[in-house]
Amino acid sequence: MKDTDNTIDLWDEPFCGTGALPVNQTEFSEQYEAGQQNVRARANHADSTLLQDQAKAYALKYASSVIKLGYVFKYLFCYTDVNGKPVYFKARYEHANFDNLPADEQEQIASKARANRHKWIRALSFNCHTRQWRLKEPDYTAAYPAGNGKKPLYRLVDMVQADTAQSVYIFEGEQKADYAASLGLVATTCGSSGSITTTHLEPLAGRSVVIWPDNDEAGIKARDEIAAALQAVGCSVLSIDIDALGLPEKGDIVDWVQQRTNNSQTTTKADIEALSLIKCQVISGSADSRKILSNTSGNIPKGHLCEPLYSGGNDARFEILPHGIFYIAKDQHDNERAHFICSPVLVIAKTRDTHGNAWGRLLQWHDDERRLHQWAMPMQLLQGDGSEVRRELADQGVTISPERKSRDLLTTYLNGYPSDTFALCVDRLGWHGLRYVMPQHTYGEQQGQLTVFQQNSVMAASFYPLGSLADWQQQISQPCGNHSRLVFALACAFAGQLLEPLNEQGGGFHIRGDSSSGKSTALKLAGSVWGDPEQVIRQWRATSNALEGIAALHNDNFLGLDEIGQCNAKDIGDTVYMLSNGQGKARMQRTGITRPVSQWRVMFLSNGEESLAAIMQQTGKRTNAGQEIRLADIPADAGHGLGIFDPLSTDQPPAAYAEQLKQASASNHGTAGIAWLEYLTSNKAAVTEQAQVYIQQFMQDYASSKNGQVQRVARRFAIVAAAGELATLAGITAWQQGRAIEAIGQCFNAWLNGFGDGANLESRNILAEVKAFFEAHGSSRFENMQPPVMNDGSDMLQRIINRVGYYRQDDNSRAYLVYPEQFKSEICKGRDDKQVIKILKAAGWLILGDGGRNQKKETLPDGSRPRMYVFNNRMWEWDNEASAELSKSSGTGGTSGTDQQPQGLQPVPVQKAVVGQSGTGEISLVMSQSVPAVKTAVGQHKSLDNKGLSQVSQLSHCNNDELNSQIKNSRRAVL
Repeated sequence: MKDTDNTIDLWDEPFCGTGALPVNQTEFSEQYEAGQQNVRARANHADSTLLQDQAKAYALKYASSVIKLGYVFKYLFCYTDVNGKPVYFKARYEHANFDNLPADEQEQIASKARANRHKWIRALSFNCHTRQWRLKEPDYTAAYPAGNGKKPLYRLVDMVQADTAQSVYIFEGEQKADYAASLGLVATTCGSSGSITTTHLEPLAGRSVVIWPDNDEAGIKARDEIAAALQAVGCSVLSIDIDALGLPEKGDIVDWVQQRTNNSQTTTKADIEALSLIKCQVISGSADSRKILSNTSGNIPKGHLCEPLYSGGNDARFEILPHGIFYIAKDQHDNERAHFICSPVLVIAKTRDTHGNAWGRLLQWHDDERRLHQWAMPMQLLQGDGSEVRRELADQGVTISPERKSRDLLTTYLNGYPSDTFALCVDRLGWHGLRYVMPQHTYGEQQGQLTVFQQNSVMAASFYPLGSLADWQQQISQPCGNHSRLVFALACAFAGQLLEPLNEQGGGFHIRGDSSSGKSTALKLAGSVWGDPEQVIRQWRATSNALEGIAALHNDNFLGLDEIGQCNAKDIGDTVYMLSNGQGKARMQRTGITRPVSQWRVMFLSNGEESLAAIMQQTGKRTNAGQEIRLADIPADAGHGLGIFDPLSTDQPPAAYAEQLKQASASNHGTAGIAWLEYLTSNKAAVTEQAQVYIQQFMQDYASSKNGQVQRVARRFAIVAAAGELATLAGITAWQQGRAIEAIGQCFNAWLNGFGDGANLESRNILAEVKAFFEAHGSSRFENMQPPVMNDGSDMLQRIINRVGYYRQDDNSRAYLVYPEQFKSEICKGRDDKQVIKILKAAGWLILGDGGRNQKKETLPDGSRPRMYVFNNRMWEWDNEASAELSKSSGTGGTSGTDQQPQGLQPVPVQKAVVGQSGTGEISLVMSQSVPAVKTAVGQHKSLDNKGLSQVSQLSHCNNDELNSQIKNSRRAVL
């Protein structure tokens, strides 16, 4: 048999100098030429020859001990990527006299050589970083990024360059594949049956594959396993009918060719293509129960992609050929005529859900650019005129005949083509047990049958990869590792898949900053994890119904939403609730039955120049605490004057650096997401357990607060941190371990500085709203219980419109009396009055009545004594910003400060200091209160001497000029 090699191109690294290894040239030449005489003749260039020499030299050096035992070099096989770049080599040595040795000597030799009887086979790889050869397989994640950690198929270059209409022949062994290729066949191997699960089979997706198994039990078992794996990626799998070849035990293509040679027959490509084939079909069930059915009635005619479908009688049939589907029928003269239906569309399997409903067909086809498409088509779409199906197929590259008859025949073909293969269809992307379903692929163990996503239309190619994982790491993730906001954005893109295993609710983050601060860059880089950022990232500019559908399509995944300012301000609050709570609106069908409600879990990342609260205020609405904690607001500015960036390690301006990252994401995307899903589905339980460890670590380091709202948001940050650390552990981000937790901790602290940690946000908002009411209407809607006296001794007439109560001015304070109904309708507008009263009492703003009642009897100017809500002067001592600042000073990553009483919620001891005489009494100030509160209190007095002003300055830590200005303004307001 003729020996052949696989064409080799040089790696990117040079392989001369320190990369070369010494070798006995005489021994090298004799054995090398004897094993593969045409290696150098077929090499693309001299450097490739040198590369093979180095691989062979290293194998000879390491194999010196087995050479002494009688093993002789036979073959050097090269595995490459699709561009011909070598990934690794495989050297094979054989013992020529092994079978003639006594059994005990055979066992002794094989044991010493650590060989498989007469064969000694080892993998060789070159580490470009250490510049050393290794007698082991490489790290496939780095050496072959397209494989997502799996090894490439043999002769991959020939396979991808061949016409996809040609069948691919799979053999058990490289030398057999090389021989078949020398005859003109497209041939490959994935090694032994034990290598099937570790081989990247996706380049074969949608292809017609023929397996030539060895004629023994192990060969049949390998055929079964290979067929099951190939059908899982959508291949049409056939097998050589080896029973018809009369081969000896363990016989293969070599033995078959030898039989023909003994009979004076030559062997050509046509001889192999003419062999009888049997259909390979996987029985649904557990992996252990899978087997191949040899169905002699399933023979596929030569040149056909699959069996014809007979329909219409008189031998009329559909023929599925590489150049199209044709309906063959006889005319009135009994002559067969072919009607073109469409370009080839294969029916791969029948689909249905777990309840035996939602039946469909799994279709596969290639467009004119040879891109593979797949669609799980619901059968209900064929129950009309089929126009919806034709529209979807045409949109995805299928050429369909415009003739009415051909269109009807297409419906007949899709409706009637039989399949014994079944697939489980789901109508929701994301986790389904241990499997993760994406639009075009399902990750994880298939558990006996293929699982596919089925919907009425083909999803756009948003999640398709481009480039390699290594390039994505080098150009995107590694540069982002130095910037906390960018680390957060990338980690957020990985976090959606952890929600279901951790049983956590979804939620969002909002990166807020000025224009050109880099917030859109962060969002696009996050989108590059899953696909083209221009298609993955969605817009806030959509109706709530549209966003509901978008969220459902991103279930258990990441959703990026650009520019919150474009969203309808009236709906934004409800939309945030909807996205975080993971459930759409209930709707009725025309029959009166409720439609199934869309559900999802999603981690979403937003950006914009304004916060959620600012946008809602444009329509007069206020944000609830539930909305603000569901969309955590993170300032885009990292605090270094560079926008979203931390200090740069380059001289580039921030804008140019951001543009460089965005350009890189346009040409390198989607590979990280694939690697992430492969990692998660490899051992979901173990990954979930490790995620819990990272979450606990983050919470201990950064979330020491006992505030329930802070804890809730902190846990969402912790999930993002865990996702970043897990992606690093999986070798996806190329960051240092611990970097994700550190960077996301910085972002958490930035959020906490704006949110506050001491008092509950809802409580602070209520106190701020109540105080704002009195600030706005303190004199206009409250009547003075002691009106000023006119010169004639009469009371000054007060004209109060829409009065809500009275105020009573004492020497040093003013008390407000509010009618109960006005309190409910005006001050508590839009809120639960009982909740407001509870918070006001906790803050000490109310003067309680007898027995601690909320209302107090008061004598009004007209002599009546109704019950009123009486507000004391404490509200003027409270400041919302100061309350938040008090909480921030408690810090994170250390003590939380929660052992202090939250200011404004509980009465605090008052230390009074006399700072001056007003003519009517002393000014009493709480020394611990904020500067605004000091200013307010001082401003309510008509005079203050210089000594008092100086004392106030010392107590409040502000200067005299600032106080003088505030005093003047406050006096005007009082007068």
